[in-house]
Amino acid sequence: GRVLAIAKFPSFDPNAYHAYSDVERNSYTVTDSFEPGSTLKIIAMALLLELFPDFNREFTCSGYVEAAGERINCVGVHGVVRPPDIIRYSCNAGIIQAMRLVRKQQYYDMLRRFGFGARVGVELPGESEGLLRPLNAWSGLSKYSTAIGQEISVTSLQMAAAFAAIGNGGVYMAPSII
Repeated sequence: GRVLAIAKFPSFDPNAYHAYSDVERNSYTVTDSFEPGSTLKIIAMALLLELFPDFNREFTCSGYVEAAGERINCVGVHGVVRPPDIIRYSCNAGIIQAMRLVRKQQYYDMLRRFGFGARVGVELPGESEGLLRPLNAWSGLSKYSTAIGQEISVTSLQMAAAFAAIGNGGVYMAPSII
């Protein structure tokens, strides 16, 4: 959970702090959020494996999947995929089929446990909480969209903390500057 360094380019001279605009001093890692895309498949898979620890469960990718009345394309036709394959191929169809096994409340709770939708509390100004809409604002598609990193916005620091939790055996540690 310790942040050893955060890089910013172009940088500014902190000894001449007032010679720079707010934008030039901004630490985008902390202040700006973005749709994380397929990196969020790891978080969705963490929930799936927590609930169903079966690495051999099979799903079929035919290049797209129907979810909540929408067609969501995959990056390819992967055929039969198991959880490791879903991550390896970044398979939208596989993760969406797998997410049918969980309730949206379970997934929302997992996203919150990983720190999304809240400030991590790092000792830097202007930290963003990103965007995780409340569960009552989710559509029928939201569970699937967030599993592929859409309909959610995160900061780089939130993603680093979430992935660190996976590396820490599931223990989330709020980042702190040392």
